[in-house]
Amino acid sequence: MSDWNLHVAEITEHAKPYSQILAWWTLFFSIPSLLLTASILIILIIKWKNQGYLSLNEQLSIVLMIFDFLSSFSMNLIGVFNLTTQKIIIGDELRCKFFTLLFIFCFHNSIYLTGFIGFDRYRRIATNGYIRSNTKFYIIMVIVFGSHLVLDLLGFFFGRFSIQKAGCYCLPDPSNNMSKIIIVDIFIKGTLTLIITSFCYIVICKKKCQASLVTVGNNEEFGSLTVKDIILNSPTNRKVVYRSFIICGFYTLSYVLMVVNALSELITGESRSRELDFFSYILMSSNPMINTVILLNLNTKLRDSFFNTFWFLKRNNQSEPYY
Repeated sequence: MSDWNLHVAEITEHAKPYSQILAWWTLFFSIPSLLLTASILIILIIKWKNQGYLSLNEQLSIVLMIFDFLSSFSMNLIGVFNLTTQKIIIGDELRCKFFTLLFIFCFHNSIYLTGFIGFDRYRRIATNGYIRSNTKFYIIMVIVFGSHLVLDLLGFFFGRFSIQKAGCYCLPDPSNNMSKIIIVDIFIKGTLTLIITSFCYIVICKKKCQASLVTVGNNEEFGSLTVKDIILNSPTNRKVVYRSFIICGFYTLSYVLMVVNALSELITGESRSRELDFFSYILMSSNPMINTVILLNLNTKLRDSFFNTFWFLKRNNQSEPYY
């Protein structure tokens, strides 16, 4: 028996309860995510075909939905294989590395792209929609995604991977230098993305609330109130604030443990514990759906198209545009 097969036998012997729970949990989130991302992707493609062009935000949205669709598809495969035979993925080292890097590339890039979309919306609000050039924006995107692709390819050919202790898929081995570079890349980009996305999302929320102050004008009823008071005393603004913080909180929660795990692996030089691995996977399995919810909240026209297409989801009272 080869070293890899011994490694598989050792991990799967103790991972059975964890892998079964993760498999069902993954399918519970990834199947709806798969359908949701596919639906929005179709809506965007039809719009592109009808009008012949897409804005930068819509172009980014298409790429985001492709990444999220592939992430959900990968998680579906992981879930199905863990309910049938785990060895389809982890039984062969090269196959395990391929599935792992495919998932890592799509999943983490979808996280980064959510940050880019949030920042694009933020800079348009900050400049009142006047953007002279998107060149620098595109260059940064190419660097972020290109470096991720290069590192993943180097990791496939030169890195070493170990089986996740919950027995679902592989992870870069922190004791290997090439694999450690991938972990460093995930930690740095992941941390920056969490900070940028959360900041942009909260600022956009604030700008939306402040816009409603125009309707207040010099009304004496509000003369003694601060901006904060006016925002929080408006039912519409309260709804915007609460919804923003809830979505932003779920987004952070779904990814922050992955960043913490990467940091712990870099410090200790050892793979994460089974328990951290287990909870990290549970949280991140919801991320493609959360990315999609953020996209629908940032893009009012896309959100309206989505609810108009799926009439059974349409609300009776159309709320004012969110952003």
